[in-house]
Amino acid sequence: GQVREIVVMWGQVREIVVMWGQVREKDVMWGRVREIDVMWGQVREIDVMWGQVREKDVMWGQVSEID
Repeated sequence: GQVREIVVMWGQVREIVVMWGQVREKDVMWGRVREIDVMWGQVREIDVMWGQVREKDVMWGQVSEID
């Protein structure tokens, strides 16, 4: 249940590849990702602004790689 790759383009998440979990819900707002919830409690929130990952809160797992 780790996020293997996140490709961010123009302030939006273009592709999310999850190794062992699935992305249950994505909330995209004003060209930025406000919250991403992953099933098995891996990534709780990813806040994307200006095409970069500004901050991320991980509940139990870890983000193994962010591109």
